[in-house]
Amino acid sequence: MNKYIILALALSLVGCGGTDAEENSPGFTSISGKSVIETTEDNDTISTAQVVSIGSAITGSVSTSDVIDVYQFDTKKGQRVEVNFDGGTGSDVDIYLYNSDYNVLRISHEDGSEESMVYDASYTGTLYLVVKHYEGDDSTYQMSIASSN
Repeated sequence: MNKYIILALALSLVGCGGTDAEENSPGFTSISGKSVIETTEDNDTISTAQVVSIGSAITGSVSTSDVIDVYQFDTKKGQRVEVNFDGGTGSDVDIYLYNSDYNVLRISHEDGSEESMVYDASYTGTLYLVVKHYEGDDSTYQMSIASSN
């Protein structure tokens, strides 16, 4: 089955507005690392995911016509991954973390444009971070991917 179809099915199953004891955590402060400006609008699927790294600060955009952005990064077993997201006023954007088997690991779907999540990696490998425009205004966002250990 096509990776994009699996991701689309997973996103449709996730929905918004539910609760998950592990989905959100308090935000964190600044990161040191690389800045990444979203250079392509062609990062809408797993196969076209933009490669970033832990320590990245990302600027991107999603809208009603460009609903999903996908980022790919590697992690090590035991590493704590922290994602902090600000989508700007008037938009509702959600973030999802998937493993390389396209299983959802974490979801952050707060009302509004600020999202955060923490994930303690259970294996060494590739993770996919999906930014999804849910509703409201188009969003130019700032997102950081950090590790606290």
